Amino acid sequence: MKFQLLPFFFLSTFVDFASASVTELTSDNIDDLTAGKAAFVKFFKSGCAKCDEFAPVWEEFAKDYANDPKYIIAEVDCSADEDFCEGEMDVTEYPSLQYGSHEDILDEYDGSLELEALKEFAAESLALQCSIQFENWCSDEQKELIKRIKAMSSDDLSEKIDEMNDALEVQFSEAEERVEAAEKLMEAATGDDLEKAKRAYEDAERMFDEVIEADQPLELTLMEEYEDMLD
Repeated sequence: MKFQLLPFFFLSTFVDFASASVTELTSDNIDDLTAGKAAFVKFFKSGCAKCDEFAPVWEEFAKDYANDPKYIIAEVDCSADEDFCEGEMDVTEYPSLQYGSHEDILDEYDGSLELEALKEFAAESLALQCSIQFENWCSDEQKELIKRIKAMSSDDLSEKIDEMNDALEVQFSEAEERVEAAEKLMEAATGDDLEKAKRAYEDAERMFDEVIEADQPLELTLMEEYEDMLD
């Protein structure tokens, strides 16, 4: 991961490095303190020159979220918890930034460490998906969907989940079959037809990748979450 680290030394005059804007996380408290929140976490080590240079930038960035309970801007001192950082969290260099939901998997941030770049990224990407457990991340429309899901009987809920999963499986199978068919045509094609067959195969592969990479429909995700809660 490569960082673009711009000079920001002048901030150190104004920033208190013990600022309450940045939450101190450890392997013992990270689950509790990040639960239900969109997290942006810095991993650093004492004696790391780049870490020291970046510290005031991170403190300044954290001020924008200091009073918002939906977010947590935090840091982990990996000097004191190296096994946690480099083992469980897969940190390979310092400073490193990860974002997202700790309940799932934090994603690695590989953008610029400039203050404005961090602010722009957070405004666009630092959010969690709507869920039944944490409805504060849901829009009014999504909250209405949750109400309808909760009103379903257990049998209806299971039937709807199976129906939607079956539809996704059909979509996957059809995309896979298109790739296989296009591959056979490409292998049999000659001359001018070969180029056309290659393009058809590339299109089929692209469509297959889109199916694989597509997010699961939110309705299905919420129904499966609620079914798990009922068990």
